[in-house]
Amino acid sequence: MEVDRHNDGLAISPTWQHQHPHRFCWAWFCELRYSAYGEERYTSGMTPTNYRYTGQLSRLAEIGLYHYGARWFDPAIAHFVQADTVVPDASNPATFDRFAYTRNNPIRYNDPTGHDVGCGGRDGSDCISAGKINPTVVRRQLLEKHHQLVSRVRSGQINDREGLATLAKYAASFTPNASSEFIENLGSVLTGHDSGNAALNEVKIQIGSILKNKGLSYDPGVNYSEGYTEIAGNAELMQSGYSGAFQDPGVGQNQAHHYWFFIQVGYENGLFAGVIGSALHETIFAKDNAGKSYEDYALGVQGVILGKALRVGFIEPNSVGDFINTSLSPGSYSSYYWEHPVPYIP
Repeated sequence: MEVDRHNDGLAISPTWQHQHPHRFCWAWFCELRYSAYGEERYTSGMTPTNYRYTGQLSRLAEIGLYHYGARWFDPAIAHFVQADTVVPDASNPATFDRFAYTRNNPIRYNDPTGHDVGCGGRDGSDCISAGKINPTVVRRQLLEKHHQLVSRVRSGQINDREGLATLAKYAASFTPNASSEFIENLGSVLTGHDSGNAALNEVKIQIGSILKNKGLSYDPGVNYSEGYTEIAGNAELMQSGYSGAFQDPGVGQNQAHHYWFFIQVGYENGLFAGVIGSALHETIFAKDNAGKSYEDYALGVQGVILGKALRVGFIEPNSVGDFINTSLSPGSYSSYYWEHPVPYIP
């Protein structure tokens, strides 16, 4: 992309078009130019995509706005139409204007998520890795969102599956291109593991609990996150709205926790270890018969598959919410498979 310093505008060069025909224009056949804040000031030719200024979804023709993932932006007034839910950089006074776009400096910065200023024209993944949004702030926001969703579930407005999907979409708005941070941020609320090695840390914590109950002293060196300890056992997303193939008939039923834990295992340890881990969780490592179920095993494997898909980039964080609703709902292909498993024929 070339920056046209005249009239504070941005122009798409023919060379850039040729290299990136899927992003803006068919090579050599069209051109788009923008004001500094994204108003279209010149168009030529046919544009076969709705992703325009800095790669954001354009709804200019319908409502005059761009969609930035977390919120909507109005180029006519050079501000977001919704306040940011976080202060990305509390050390910079410019970020305290919750409606401002790119700290009022769109020539220097972009904003790939609606939460974060960008890094001098680089893509969203570079900006996220620069750590502009404090993970502590993000996780506090996710915990508050979780409380709101649990309240909506208990009042009958949504079911637990929809609550988990909504929470995943909200988490993805902070880190749309960073799967590791996305998984760990949600892990801080759903499983208590927010720093990698979820399987190993869970084993350490369980060993510590067993030894403590026997009167022995053992420091596992890890603990559940504060957010998870706040909700564990009394304010969790459970299993309403899930296909019967994934609903625990036993006493647990905290399926969001179970599913996300195995997403972490699949992401961190791979398919084989994850599937074996899910099987062991429902057999040898089950605390009692009430903790054993085929449905939990199936949900665990589904989580492992999603975790691995995130690891290899087959699925991005901003697709996870829809994936949850599509794959775990009654009548889904996944539920049909687990209700009618195909025998393995070598």
